[in-house]
Amino acid sequence: TATATATATATATLFGHTNIPPFSMIQSPNQFLMSNLVSDSCHTCRLVGTSIYVHWLDNVEHVRFLKFSLITCISILLFHPFVRWMGDWEHDSNYGLHDFFLYDFNMVALDVIMFFIVGRLYKRSGFDRLGPCLIPMIVGILYPSWSTADLSFLRHSFSTFDIVCNWPWQLFIYCIFVAVLGVIVITWHLKGFYQEGRLFSQLLEILFTFFVFILPIMCHPNFHLHHWYIARTGGMHFNLHDNFSQAVQAFFWGQYINGVAVWGRDPVLTCAYAYYVSTDIDCAYMRCNVDYSTNTTTDYVPFVEPDWHNCSASYAP
Repeated sequence: TATATATATATATLFGHTNIPPFSMIQSPNQFLMSNLVSDSCHTCRLVGTSIYVHWLDNVEHVRFLKFSLITCISILLFHPFVRWMGDWEHDSNYGLHDFFLYDFNMVALDVIMFFIVGRLYKRSGFDRLGPCLIPMIVGILYPSWSTADLSFLRHSFSTFDIVCNWPWQLFIYCIFVAVLGVIVITWHLKGFYQEGRLFSQLLEILFTFFVFILPIMCHPNFHLHHWYIARTGGMHFNLHDNFSQAVQAFFWGQYINGVAVWGRDPVLTCAYAYYVSTDIDCAYMRCNVDYSTNTTTDYVPFVEPDWHNCSASYAP
């Protein structure tokens, strides 16, 4: 019985239930949904057969960051082939996992760091809780692909050109519904920030995010607000400590994972950004766009931006 008691206690510690008596591993559904799958305190472990404790991570915040990073990466690696296996779900057939690691992985890592810090994930129990985190995240991962497969009017981009020139009336009705829901959720969060005594500082963070990540590019004709960009930039500000706010934040992070896994972490300025990079470093494939009338080999044919005023464009921005 002593061995059984020790085994139960060790198992409880591993899975985050350090304060429950032995043989009480059977939990209520609510306890199960709200508990960590892996304890946040597992940064310290004892070597088997000794009394020596090893700190393989400095503190619980490092454990929480490691779990969040692993959950993000594993989710992308799993959903990438799944969405392509579904067949009729929209995706970029040219975007493979090799491209993800080669071109996007480093920027995704920076997004993870920013979301973890600004989203206050280091202050809350780990992201590996089913109820407030994993289930809403999975819903956020699946919803964009499922909805565009069944609702064809959603297959449009959030860009000025597409809104003015291509959006069907059903999409405007859908966006009104989403906007009303968004106002309710945002108002609820503002009330929560006020009650926590950090409304002013939170508004400063939101304004700073807007001036850095939205304002400089929002008026560009090629501005395309990818859903990975919306989810990362907006979702990190839903960071109250209650379960509802955590679920909203996890849903947004699921949408971020969907965007990266399905389409890749595409630039917000789309072709304008690609043109700038290609001409700036004088890529060889741009030789076909050299303006030879200038008698130089470094003057390129000007980039033609989409014009939403008369809906003229040679590509979809």
